[in-house]
Amino acid sequence: PSMDPPSAYLRKTTPLALAATFDEEVVQEVYNTAAKLMRSIGVFEMLGPQSDMATEPRWSRADGTFGEDPALARDLSKAAVTGLQSSFDADGNDLGWGNESVISQIKHFPGDGPAEAGRESHQDFGKYNVYPGDGFATSTIPFFDGAFNLDSATKTALAVMPSYSIAWSEDGKYGELVGSNFSEYKTNLLRENGFDGIIST
Repeated sequence: PSMDPPSAYLRKTTPLALAATFDEEVVQEVYNTAAKLMRSIGVFEMLGPQSDMATEPRWSRADGTFGEDPALARDLSKAAVTGLQSSFDADGNDLGWGNESVISQIKHFPGDGPAEAGRESHQDFGKYNVYPGDGFATSTIPFFDGAFNLDSATKTALAVMPSYSIAWSEDGKYGELVGSNFSEYKTNLLRENGFDGIIST
């Protein structure tokens, strides 16, 4: 079974508060505690963390992110996924996968933050992501350089949830105008950059 973040300190508003600490160790500890709690009730996968960047201030899910800075979102995504997926001994040594590990299903690739006019892509009226300043590549940094490139023993987030949105471009450079789950361009982007884990639909 899988679930969204389970406890009060990991509810929607907390990732942005954690980002305000600028402290990878704190983030790793919080998510490691969440993993232990989840395993204690028989849950093996967390739908998160949310590694979208909060690049559109009107977007309703910005408070569930690690903020608008790509380097900070990258570093804290790494810390969160390490905390979820790695088990540690009493001395804090990373043992990799163990009986306190939870699969991290990182979301929402390639980043749902640049929502057109701040609209939410769970609704038809918010179906487009736009990328001013050619920000598409920037939105992938927390994924490719963060969650899929861990310094810890588990190496990479094991699963990814694509965004619900359509990546808008007039010239078709982001592929066919379909939701991410149906986008050959986005799926190929994951695979061609070395991600061989689960792509959720």
